[in-house]
Amino acid sequence: MHGPDYSVIFISPDGRKLNVGRIFCDPTARAGTDGNPWFWSVEFHQRRGRTEPHQGICEGEEAAKALWRKCWDSADVPINWPPALRP
Repeated sequence: MHGPDYSVIFISPDGRKLNVGRIFCDPTARAGTDGNPWFWSVEFHQRRGRTEPHQGICEGEEAAKALWRKCWDSADVPINWPPALRP
């Protein structure tokens, strides 16, 4: 059984939306944490230019959000839009 699960969505000024990450809790996994581990990840195609780590596991939702944001904000790089969503 999984806990909360969030997709991180980028919304461009022109209204296009793209999934750029994921944050979720898996209460059945205990590796490396004392309680419910939270997993976070910047979507593979959005990692170029950003500082590693691009994904991880930590204790708590707020910590997962903060680590995701730290990676995302580590570089001001353009969004890697898939061909179907390019302007």
